[in-house]
Amino acid sequence: MARGLKFHALVERLRALPADQQRLVLSFAEIEALADGPLPRGAWASTYWSNSTVSRKNWARCGFRARLHRHRCAVEFYRCSSAAPARDDRAAPEHELLAAS
Repeated sequence: MARGLKFHALVERLRALPADQQRLVLSFAEIEALADGPLPRGAWASTYWSNSTVSRKNWARCGFRARLHRHRCAVEFYRCSSAAPARDDRAAPEHELLAAS
């Protein structure tokens, strides 16, 4: 895949969310399906999702921030205008995990 396009489908998915949906949690497997390939080892670091060139060039540009939920192998994307997610990822109820369809 061409450099810079790896997360294009993910970004489009975030842009397509209804305005009232403040967050989306995707498993690594769901993100890899959208990216059409495996995530790099760096994806296990919280800074990869929250404060990297990857985040600035992708989800941050469409108004989202991201937080790694390492023990769930998932990433929470949330609108910058919303309150920051809970510090303890166990606080996010399981029913709020949204499936990628």
